[in-house]
Amino acid sequence: SSVDHCLVDCLHNIKAFFTWETVVHRMLPNLIIVIVSVALLMRVFGQKYRTHQRVQW
Repeated sequence: SSVDHCLVDCLHNIKAFFTWETVVHRMLPNLIIVIVSVALLMRVFGQKYRTHQRVQW
């Protein structure tokens, strides 16, 4: 509705809210995905190295 649209526009004019929105809803999810993906790859390669097996995708 138009009230919701106005509220969103007004909130984005507040720098602290805009910063919070950007960090928590845009940057943080991407950072978490990258960290977890790298950790998973390290775990897979580490386990394969310890067991001396080839990595089969």
